[in-house]
Amino acid sequence: MKCILQSLQRALQHIDKHGFITLQEYAKLNRLNYSTASRELAKLVLDPHSDIRAKGAGSYKVWVSNTQGKASFYAILQKIISKEDSRFKITK
Repeated sequence: MKCILQSLQRALQHIDKHGFITLQEYAKLNRLNYSTASRELAKLVLDPHSDIRAKGAGSYKVWVSNTQGKASFYAILQKIISKEDSRFKITK
């Protein structure tokens, strides 16, 4: 249990700094493979005390903090896409 609490703390610090965390970032941050990271994130989303929720789906799924308020999914998605390819623009 201590390990997942440390993972949660690292994830929340990353979210505070960047606004969101991807599966790949969570896995790298906590030295986990993608399957284990995905299972941990799923558990954290289900835990009402974890303060983490999922947004999006598939390769554009990200995890954000519940305390961030009304963070726009489109703004988060744009940040992800701009990292991958600056030619794409998301319109609502």
